Amino acid sequence: VEWKNYSMAPFYQTLLLLRRNNKALAADASYRKLNHSNNNVFAYLREANGNKVVVLLNCSNKEQSTVVKDAGAAGKAKNVFINKKVKIKKQP
Repeated sequence: VEWKNYSMAPFYQTLLLLRRNNKALAADASYRKLNHSNNNVFAYLREANGNKVVVLLNCSNKEQSTVVKDAGAAGKAKNVFINKKVKIKKQP
């Protein structure tokens, strides 16, 4: 892919690198929809070989928040878009 000066290029570059480097995004990785609190958000977990990817997609044109009610998503994580470590807390 030849990356020119497109405004969304960094976003797609990040997604492509993640897809290439994380086994949880391989074709044979497991997929599970996550239980959470906001209908405007689609949330799922991919997992393979000890790697996890938690995906939260805002399906609206406004900022959203949600509480993930799934212990499988809890733990130490990295937000790949801001290159920052985060902790996903286990919710009741």
